[in-house]
Amino acid sequence: MSSEDNKGQQQGSKEKAKDEPLLLQYYKPSVSLAKALVWPLIILFIFFQARESILEAISLFPYLLSRASVITIAGVTIEVD
Repeated sequence: MSSEDNKGQQQGSKEKAKDEPLLLQYYKPSVSLAKALVWPLIILFIFFQARESILEAISLFPYLLSRASVITIAGVTIEVD
């Protein structure tokens, strides 16, 4: 890209900002922040709703591993005697 193209894009974005209502310009950073915060909060909510099931499944891993003779994770196989 040439510097003239880059300047044209910058002027275009400045013109867009001038055309937008002032209130919308103030909400844009808030919306970006909300987008960044919402998905981790949803994951935390799901974890806390299912924490008993998750912890129960984790507590079963040692038992399951003790009974296994072959363990394969991501294509790596470990054989236990």
